[in-house]
Amino acid sequence: MRSSLAQRALSGRGERILVLNEDSGFLELARSVIGKAGYRVTAYSDPSIALTQMAAAPDAFDLVVIDASMPGTTGIDIARQIMAIRPNMPVIITAGSMSREEEVSAFECGVREVVSKAATVEELYMAFNRVFGA
Repeated sequence: MRSSLAQRALSGRGERILVLNEDSGFLELARSVIGKAGYRVTAYSDPSIALTQMAAAPDAFDLVVIDASMPGTTGIDIARQIMAIRPNMPVIITAGSMSREEEVSAFECGVREVVSKAATVEELYMAFNRVFGA
């Protein structure tokens, strides 16, 4: 059983997370699970809508979580566009698999973490904590 100290370390404090994934089922799960952990989640399946929201309110989010493979584009390309709007925006990419070259490209453009889609929820929260400096 996890200690209450460990549980608090994996909990959010109202940070605003934008989740971008083409799978509507995943988005609903993200809203529920990540929301219950103390984060405020906004989720989109359409990259153009997410980018429009970012451009309209660049400081409305504290973190962006992007699927590596989006229709017609990649998570890395979306990350570049987000950082053009708001430099230094923390971005995490979730991926089923990425080549070493893709990972290097992601980190070179400013992505903070690449997390496997097979990761547990706790592993994802630990990535959030590393990004937020907890």
